[in-house]
Amino acid sequence: MQLMTTRSRPFTPRSKTIGTRSISWSTASLTPNATTSGAIFQPQTAKGSELHWKSGGSVVTLTFDASQRVYPGYNIMGTAKAALENEMRQLAVEFGDRNIRVNAISAGPLPTLAARSIPGFRDMTRAHRERSPLGRNINHSEVANTALFLLSDMASGITGAIIPVDAGYGIVAL
Repeated sequence: MQLMTTRSRPFTPRSKTIGTRSISWSTASLTPNATTSGAIFQPQTAKGSELHWKSGGSVVTLTFDASQRVYPGYNIMGTAKAALENEMRQLAVEFGDRNIRVNAISAGPLPTLAARSIPGFRDMTRAHRERSPLGRNINHSEVANTALFLLSDMASGITGAIIPVDAGYGIVAL
């Protein structure tokens, strides 16, 4: 199974076993496509620059609720996430006939280097923890496990979807 993620810098190839299948991934083959703040990436293969996996595949990107709602301090990134989600849906249609699924994960706030630079980030995580039905924030493993699910054959009928991983925060009307 071939797959792609939209992380902005290369990292060490990794693998995980799901059932009887082993999935390996790396972002070393991605190059930025000069679009929405570098949030969209075009996969590069050894044979050329067009996505052309013969047996299908899966593309997963990360988004955030700020694409739909205003988060003070998040500024233009909300607009970038909205554009990213629209592009994800467009790509799902464009590559669907090649059995390539394109999905997004809308993660709750996670303590990353980039997130810590958002003014009020601690207040945001506290509000998510207090208002979410699960009464807690999410962790990196929960987002990674959702990505592995979307990249696996268990999600073979899912494309063009945004999967929330937010401890239920998005369903609460507060």
